[in-house]
Amino acid sequence: MGVNTVPPTLDAMVVTLTSPRRWDVHDMLLRQNERGEPEATGLAERWRTLDDVTWEFTLLAGALFHDETPVTAADVVFSLRRASDPALRLSITPRINTVREVHALDRRTVRVITNGPDPILLRRIAAVPVYPQAYFERVGEAEFGIRPVGAGPFQVKEFVANERLVLVPFPKHPRGVPILSEVRIRQIPEASARLAGLRTGELEAIMQVPIEQAEALRREGLQLLPYDLGASGGCRMSAVDETPVKDRRVRLAINYAVDKEAIAQIVYGGLTKPEQGQIVQPGVFGFNPNLQPFPYDPVRARQLLAEAGWAPGMRVGIEWLRTPQRDQMVLVLQSQLREVGVELELRPLTDPAQTLGKLNGALPREPISCGTISTTPALDADFALSWFVGASSARWLNNPEFDRLYLASRSEMDPRKREALLQEALRVMHEDPPYLFLVPNLELGAHRPQLQRVLIVNQFELDLRQAFKTS
Repeated sequence: MGVNTVPPTLDAMVVTLTSPRRWDVHDMLLRQNERGEPEATGLAERWRTLDDVTWEFTLLAGALFHDETPVTAADVVFSLRRASDPALRLSITPRINTVREVHALDRRTVRVITNGPDPILLRRIAAVPVYPQAYFERVGEAEFGIRPVGAGPFQVKEFVANERLVLVPFPKHPRGVPILSEVRIRQIPEASARLAGLRTGELEAIMQVPIEQAEALRREGLQLLPYDLGASGGCRMSAVDETPVKDRRVRLAINYAVDKEAIAQIVYGGLTKPEQGQIVQPGVFGFNPNLQPFPYDPVRARQLLAEAGWAPGMRVGIEWLRTPQRDQMVLVLQSQLREVGVELELRPLTDPAQTLGKLNGALPREPISCGTISTTPALDADFALSWFVGASSARWLNNPEFDRLYLASRSEMDPRKREALLQEALRVMHEDPPYLFLVPNLELGAHRPQLQRVLIVNQFELDLRQAFKTS
């Protein structure tokens, strides 16, 4: 399999850019299905709540690490404490930062206490791999990252950081053994080289397929794996910074002025469709089915701009972290907004750290910033809406009603009530949009037809547990 990047470490708490499963080397207390819902298909056979802040997990009997030592409650405690320790500055910590205490009650029972009611704790815990405490402490973090011992259905045969990874099945995995006898994952940064390898048969599957190649691959009989659940590909618009975009009417006008269907066709080859006037997609918890895409209505856009005192030809800055699709999308936006009298000044970015600093409000920024807002791995609206709460350092929106609804959702333990709060928050955001709703962010994989039962899980990683090859 060819991928754009093989990580520098297989410690999924240090580098979280891909799935915490790391191609199923690691396992978690519980897993999420393709809709993001927690399932008892990991290392815990069941769990229960004692009160709004106390959870107990019972481990699956007979679960083993790859060195054939048993998975115990002490290993879970070690892993959760490490993941949630802010002093370690791990990438995973923000995903699990509501955990206050973790205790082993016996070899198979773990108690987790949060610092307040956390309705998505199960989704947070599904992002935390469980490590063998004794092995980790014996070899240290650096050695563990290159010679990991996990509890997943695949184990590491060979790993070279930033180059390749070779996996073989772990024959004693309690949830079943993979069918493939070996999986070789190679870092191939050049998309053209990945495509060539797929076409010649040197590679059975690839990730990060250029969208413009999709139709050609389909005509050649290769199988596409499009995935657009969990991440929005639109643009933040500041309702806080002192620019003309702060005016709600201007932000509404920009949404009316853009033909989202054209972007789906021109930029993404028709493989996705416009967002439904919100930054989460169907299948993400909190999605509001009553919202609809802003229609393409240049007349209404011009009316709103005139009401806001917008002079035709006024200029506004737009910035984005460069990718081929985003570059093309911004050019389409520039052309369409020019038709209603809005001139975009293009400010492309190439430094991910600088981009994040701007998004977080730590650095000066343009009024419009295009990029991905993700709900993965939880597939919960909370992960996306956190950018827009007034107390956030990012400060893209200043709407007390939105804040009230969103903050109430963070401690509401009743799923139906919490879903209603999130849906109302999305409605408020639709009416006072700090965002240009466009299309879901699309990831595309491809594989040869001989490779069967291949899935993309919600962290944009191939799931090969049930995959097999035909002749």
